[in-house]
Amino acid sequence: MIFGYQIFRDIVSTAETRLIFSEENLVQCWLDVEAALATAQAELGLIPAEAAQTICANAQLEKLDFLRMLKEIKIASHPLVPLVNQLDELCGEHGHYLHWGATTQDILDTGAMLQLKDASIIHQRELVCLIKVLTELAARHRTTMMCGRTLGQQAMPITFGFKVSVWIEELLRHLDRLEQASKNVLVGQLGGAVGTLAGYGDKALLLQERVFEKLGLGLTPIPWQASRDNVTHYVAILAIIGGTISKIAREVATLQRTEIGEVEEAMDGKVGSSTMPHKRNPMTSMQVVAACALLRDMVPTSIDAMRHQHERDSESWTLEWLRVPEACCVFAAVTNRIRLVLEGLQVKEQCMQNNLNMLGGMLQSEALMLSIGQHIGRQEAHHLVFELATVAQTTGQDFRELIFDEPTIAIHLSRAELSEIFEPSRYLGMSVEFTDTIVQRSRDLLQHHQLSKSS
Repeated sequence: MIFGYQIFRDIVSTAETRLIFSEENLVQCWLDVEAALATAQAELGLIPAEAAQTICANAQLEKLDFLRMLKEIKIASHPLVPLVNQLDELCGEHGHYLHWGATTQDILDTGAMLQLKDASIIHQRELVCLIKVLTELAARHRTTMMCGRTLGQQAMPITFGFKVSVWIEELLRHLDRLEQASKNVLVGQLGGAVGTLAGYGDKALLLQERVFEKLGLGLTPIPWQASRDNVTHYVAILAIIGGTISKIAREVATLQRTEIGEVEEAMDGKVGSSTMPHKRNPMTSMQVVAACALLRDMVPTSIDAMRHQHERDSESWTLEWLRVPEACCVFAAVTNRIRLVLEGLQVKEQCMQNNLNMLGGMLQSEALMLSIGQHIGRQEAHHLVFELATVAQTTGQDFRELIFDEPTIAIHLSRAELSEIFEPSRYLGMSVEFTDTIVQRSRDLLQHHQLSKSS
């Protein structure tokens, strides 16, 4: 129901996907399949050419009485027969050749693939755009230092570019998964009553090929009426990508916390709170996290839709009518909305620098331990630094001064050497190098992706 709410629908869909999965477009896709089927049958001599021409001329949504069709669907408890009956009437004597040898599932499944074909273009486009935004964000902040955090605690220094690069590499893998899943799922379905194409004689395989070629869909070695694994796989891939998007959105929201304050969603007219004027809430990021949770919840239902009995059944099949459009809409929404967040993201470098110094040098405990360990051994050095860090944390004493004044350390490392160790920029590891590698890799892969799509 929320997909129809004008207030909330942009959280879980986009204008493009709402159009693709509208009732009107759904019915037009069914009509497109009937037209392609008739045209191919005429080419192969299965029905008269005049019949195919008449069917194609009348297979237009605006020629149907849509309200009548809806009423008849409710009475018949069948989604397609009322449409076929109306189209039959419109075609006059040529209507006898409509839907020749086909079954409802052939039309509905292939129509669904036409919708999914358009949706998959949006899905890949939005994912590519998201990766592009992240790539440029990583490049801009390749050397911007911040705290790396583990288990919710400050751990060691990294760069913001490094953090973003981890997201990029994950999304690049997802792009490959999505492209492969799209190739597998975007295939037509034409099998007749039980998938054997018995009504078409020796023209059956050629008919399949021609129908799907006209519709821009792939061909499978055998009809897939009861095999729903590719549809389920596509939904699962969307949910998996949503897991990464949810992680990114949650990280933005967490880093925007007042006590951290390292990034912030652009406000652009937003109101943080109806009662607290000072609030600057990460509303979009949090809504993305919520929508991704909905997306994940669609996977179990999609798996249930695989459990067709015998050669097919409507019990499992009906689940797809509900879940696939919802999953496609939600995915398009979350990729679009998180991209907009990241395009306008304010990165507060001074706050990042302040947080680096919050622990008074303890962020460099590993660097300190390894330097001292060269003289007294790693284990003893760990114990010594741990004890001094505990004193600093429990008493409020300055950690750096405790280190400077510790005799065991002073005999091996001078104050100048220790001060150098305490400099976060000297312990970034391969943060910058990793970022540069991923940024270049992303740019190369995106360029290749663009070239392959245009060829």
